[in-house]
Formats: sequence, structure tokens, C-alpha cells
Amino acid sequence: MLIAARSDNPPLVVFNPSPIRSGLPLDLYAGTDVIKVNDLEAEALSGQLPVAALIESLNSIANVILDRGVPHADIITLGSSGSYLLYRSTSRPKIFRCFQVERVEVLDSSGAGDAYSGVLCAMLSKNIHIEEACEIANRVASITVRTRGCQESYPKREKLDNDSRNFIARSVSAVRKRSKDGCLRSSSYTVPCGNL
Repeated sequence: MLIAARSDNPPLVVFNPSPIRSGLPLDLYAGTDVIKVNDLEAEALSGQLPVAALIESLNSIANVILDRGVPHADIITLGSSGSYLLYRSTSRPKIFRCFQVERVEVLDSSGAGDAYSGVLCAMLSKNIHIEEACEIANRVASITVRTRGCQESYPKREKLDNDSRNFIARSVSAVRKRSKDGCLRSSSYTVPCGNL
């Protein structure tokens, strides 16, 4: 299905191969733009156990996955340690970024990964820069773990705290400030609108 979706040339394919306990066929990597996995899935795909505190560990794992043919980005979610992003840009071959989460009392982590994925896709569909999309997804996932249940824990926009709402508003505002050539300017790199 992923290969069929890719052949129809959609603007962006985000692939979350969850749950996965072993490798993927190589053609699936090339059929996606962004792959998003959790730490256990990253281990299954790379053969290496991620150590959230060690950037070298995350870089190594993300490079293994990205170098299998994912054109743009690899995101590894790390539970209470946040998430990690490695992506290709037009100005540098690869850029990495770690996103910390606010320490909160966790009542139920069920659905946090799905919330992260949903928000990530929603933000990318609005042409939000991938770094900001990950930051917003992190914030929302950390909110979901404070409530029991999956869908019940997903916050409505009006229930987000002021900092999160302001961050999202600034991100959306940045997208609206496009240059004449149709590209989004970022401190990291220039992105053709509608793409990473």
C-alpha cells in the first residue's frame, strides 16, 4: 500500500511502521519521505539499542535507518526523554535535533505515540517546518500522558496551554511569510513549500 501511495505522487508520505519487531523490505524505505519510530522500533530496524542520553547513539541509529533510502527524515520518539530528528536539508547533508519534553506525572502513555504521529502529520500538511512540527507533536504527546485512555487524552486546540497555542500560532504565522520564490525560509534551510 505504501508503494502504491508513493507511485500516485502525494506531496508527503509519513510512515510509522508500528508495531514492528524486525526489519522492513528496503523498497518501503524509499517509498516514504519521513519515517517515525519509537525506541524499540528503531532498535528493530537498526539492530542497535538507542540510548536517549547519548547523541552519538541516536545519530548512529538514525543514520542507519535514513541511509536505507528514506529521502528526508527519521524521527525516533523516546517516551519521557522526548524525541530525536535527523533530516536532510538543501544546505547541509544531515541535521539532527533533540526535543525535550516537560516532566509531567504520567497516568497512561497509551496513545501518546499516535497523538505524536497525528499532530506531526497535521503540522506537516500545513507546511510547518519539520523541526517545529516535532516540537508541537512533543508538546501534545506530553499532554496526552496526563489523562487515562487514548482518544480521551487527546487535547482539543482550545485545551492546549497558552505556551503551546502561542507556539503553534507562531509556527503557522511563519509559514504565511513565504518569499516570492514559493519557499519557506528557516534558520536551518530553505524548503520548497509543500515539501520538507
